[in-house]
Amino acid sequence: MLAMTVSFAKADEPKRKSEGPKYTVTVTLKNFKGDEGKAYVRLLDANEKPLLAKTVTVQGQKATLTFDNLTGGQYAIKFYQDENGNGELDRGMFGIPTESWGVSNDVDASFGPPAFAATLFEVKTNRNIVINAK
Repeated sequence: MLAMTVSFAKADEPKRKSEGPKYTVTVTLKNFKGDEGKAYVRLLDANEKPLLAKTVTVQGQKATLTFDNLTGGQYAIKFYQDENGNGELDRGMFGIPTESWGVSNDVDASFGPPAFAATLFEVKTNRNIVINAK
């Protein structure tokens, strides 16, 4: 049973060091239930602090986006598809999402939301990440 908390208020800009390399993370979200609505995507730092939020169109049951100018470190991604345009992740019985959602590393949720630490990935070069919608 999943009681995933998804909040997409305005994210702070990531703290970017003026020195050191910058990287791009290209994210492909796939296996959506359909093409309705938009996907709301959030990039978080290792402390679970929201850094960037993006909204993308789902086409062909997938969407692609990039996060640019990231410094090396650990990050996580979470997203949901707002199929009906109400601005939130709809849930059914027991809080289980009825719209597509996902997190980095394709961590599954059973008996609650995925453990945040399991969703972290390392950025020390440009990365391509694929996340399957659930």
